[in-house]
Amino acid sequence: MLFALAPRLKAGSIIVFDELIGNRTWAEDEFKALLEFIQAFDTEVEILAVSPFSKQVVMRVLTLRR
Repeated sequence: MLFALAPRLKAGSIIVFDELIGNRTWAEDEFKALLEFIQAFDTEVEILAVSPFSKQVVMRVLTLRR
């Protein structure tokens, strides 16, 4: 999904992950997709909020190189 959104993302964009943390398979799910995206687009993000209760994480894109 992140790769499909790449043309619309820019510095300052906000991304909300609904289940980035707290799952048994977190390393193979949304977190893996995020790492692949960061590597593919040489992206820097800033974590704005984390909720261990809801497993949500909010990030702001700082840089995105295509």
